[in-house]
Amino acid sequence: MPKTKFQSVIFTLMMVFSMVYCMSVYTISLGQGGLSYHVFLTALQEMWVEYVVVFVLIFFLITRTALKLAGKLIDPTKNSPILTTVAIQSLTVMMIVPLITLFATFLHSGFTGRWFTQWITTAVLCFPVAYCLQVFYVGPPSVPVPEDLPRSCLIRARLQSMREPANAPDHRSFRRFVCIIDKEIIRTAACMPQQSAFPMGCVCHVYSK
Repeated sequence: MPKTKFQSVIFTLMMVFSMVYCMSVYTISLGQGGLSYHVFLTALQEMWVEYVVVFVLIFFLITRTALKLAGKLIDPTKNSPILTTVAIQSLTVMMIVPLITLFATFLHSGFTGRWFTQWITTAVLCFPVAYCLQVFYVGPPSVPVPEDLPRSCLIRARLQSMREPANAPDHRSFRRFVCIIDKEIIRTAACMPQQSAFPMGCVCHVYSK
């Protein structure tokens, strides 16, 4: 799992390379009517424009958006980490496939009267393969979800409960822990007794790094 910004970049580069190369082999095979040894070399030669576009989208937009959407759809305190991971991967594929197939349609075929039908056809053909690659082969080693998301996706709900009850025990008796979001320490929280009415049993104290 990536722990630093540099490691995150390297893991994303590796994941995007695997995805784009495999999908290039698949789409070229469809266009040529079947898979051949020549397709593997052709895909390696033609994949680089899509590789750069996909990397930019994944690293700067889609991963963050998928994490936020998954935090609204999945409660990691009630669901297993693998379900959270699959949810993020599913949302990633749902966003990247329409965008990159639209770009590839214009890149390889230009703006023609049939661009819309070509785009939809390509997206439908690519989606199941991209989903299987992301969930079963390419995605799992590079998705930093099981450790980070359960502590962070409910931050909005927790921050709404900052008012401390009058009968709260002294803060020094609380067990303190740190919540990490985007690999930066942004707040600390003090655990309350289970009889507390606060969500997750915590009172949050926000500070800027």
